[in-house]
Amino acid sequence: MKKINIRRFLLVSLLVLTVSVLVSAVIIPSIAFAVKPTGNLAGAQKFDWYLSGDVMSVPPYGSRDMLGSDTASKLIVNQPNGNTEVTITGAMNGLKANTVHTVCPSEEWTNFGGYPGRFENDAIKRFTFMTDEYGAGSWHINLRDANFPSGTGTYTLSIWINEAGLTILISDNFEVTVEFWDLNLERYGELACNFLNCKPIFIISILENYYILNLLIKCFFSMQLLPMCWYYLHDPYKFMARSDRGK
Repeated sequence: MKKINIRRFLLVSLLVLTVSVLVSAVIIPSIAFAVKPTGNLAGAQKFDWYLSGDVMSVPPYGSRDMLGSDTASKLIVNQPNGNTEVTITGAMNGLKANTVHTVCPSEEWTNFGGYPGRFENDAIKRFTFMTDEYGAGSWHINLRDANFPSGTGTYTLSIWINEAGLTILISDNFEVTVEFWDLNLERYGELACNFLNCKPIFIISILENYYILNLLIKCFFSMQLLPMCWYYLHDPYKFMARSDRGK
């Protein structure tokens, strides 16, 4: 096992902590950390539903379609501020009464092209909802970063509604744009150094401990990361081992 220089660890940790606090207090507040692009924050968007037999081959599609359910139902997509990337809501009407239906988040489809596959290899799990005696029902999902494993980018999704294992409704394709919050430490380190009037070697010292700085700053902004922060900060050996892997 590599011997750890505790004095070096304490010195670097102190420097990292000092810079992280300065970056957090002086530089970061001047930067907008929107996880969604400004253009997507205007409000909710509504998308059409289609009977499966209208846009896919018959058979196998169309055998359980409920006429009028496509125009009676609504799909609402919104990209709110905060930790949620996307919210999707289905207000369903005209379906079979008192029946379990399955919501299937899926990839982009083309007319008569068949099922395109589960979205991002099942990154969004299927789930069910129950209609009432009038054939109405509703469902709602919140999507976060973990639901977009390919990272920052624009995704095209569709929602498929199944009943008794067969598709009855298919939503129009819709796009969502996801921007992960990720600090550009090299840039912020440079800004911090300019603010402190320090020399390049100071930047190198900070960047060599990328994971420490990243963890400290994220701890500052996210209560959800506190358990992980404590795990590393409580044991300096794990902390340094984590830092060494980043070199």
